[in-house]
Amino acid sequence: MYDGYKRNRTRSKGARDKSQLYSASDFCRAIGLTQALATGHEADDVIGSLLDRDQLNIIFSRDRDFCQLVEDGVTQVYSPKTGQNPEVVFTEEVVTEKFGVPPRKLVMYRVFRGDSSDNLPGLRRFPTKKIVQLVEKHERVEEILDSPDPSVKLTPYQKKALANFRDQAIINHRLMKILTDIKVRQVPGAFDRRKAAKILEDYELKSLRSTIALFEEQDEGLMGFFDA
Repeated sequence: MYDGYKRNRTRSKGARDKSQLYSASDFCRAIGLTQALATGHEADDVIGSLLDRDQLNIIFSRDRDFCQLVEDGVTQVYSPKTGQNPEVVFTEEVVTEKFGVPPRKLVMYRVFRGDSSDNLPGLRRFPTKKIVQLVEKHERVEEILDSPDPSVKLTPYQKKALANFRDQAIINHRLMKILTDIKVRQVPGAFDRRKAAKILEDYELKSLRSTIALFEEQDEGLMGFFDA
């Protein structure tokens, strides 16, 4: 869809060893974690499609893309503390305070702001304040592109920049919007202490091996907290 998508990401040297990915998958199942899969989709879409509106969903991630899914009483995003960055629980109020727009309009805002982490360009030399005003006045990206509300005063340069940005805006929207309705296959996990320990031993992951050791004297029937 867009050749530049995530082109700025550094790639590890040499060919990826897929056997390690399969081992990581096996390990997750061996510690009782259920895995969710969907062919042809990014993990964001899988997570978005797993949300259950009948309960509170908490997404554990520092990826701000998930903030578009925030809805009070339904979904929060928990961003853990890392380095100098404090932990944050994103509710509708926190998202609005952080970005200037509510979660349901966050994708529209980011379409025009761009996303440097995914190498998606935004409007150049276009004030953030103006973008927020346009997003507040409209419900769809196409409305902003086709007939921006006249109450938002735009300079001739800004009007031209907006018109010239149309193709990129459509691409940005398709790539930034997290899908919530894809078909997801779930593979249940089953706690298997010996299998988990063997995988860690094979890869010489001694620090993680000590974590598994915490469960060695536990009845496997007591491992139900993995299902919580």
